[in-house]
Amino acid sequence: MTEEEKLAAIQFFGTLHAQAHQSDQNIVGRSQYVAPISPTIKNQFEQVLHAPVTRAPDFTPQLAEVEAVTNTHQPETIATSPEQASSILSELVEMKQLLREIHDVQVKILENWKPPQRLKMS
Repeated sequence: MTEEEKLAAIQFFGTLHAQAHQSDQNIVGRSQYVAPISPTIKNQFEQVLHAPVTRAPDFTPQLAEVEAVTNTHQPETIATSPEQASSILSELVEMKQLLREIHDVQVKILENWKPPQRLKMS
């Protein structure tokens, strides 16, 4: 469970336990036939609280790997004229530029990423 998942679960179980405890006090009271549910929720909450936290897998685009692929790209046809060589080279440059732009967008997305907002129980 990642840190964000654990925080969301803790918030959920905390809110649920508070509501269940209030219901237990209002409805169950001292009844011998109806059992309170808040202790069960509290036990589940404690299990989540003590659960180990794992790191989310890092999602970092590997530009070096992309460049390695584009740098080792062998054209399917051998250029027989300077115009053909220029055309192949410009395609490779455009492809490399496109990959860099995609990489930059991915990095910006990751830099601006925020964990989901906590849900409010009404």
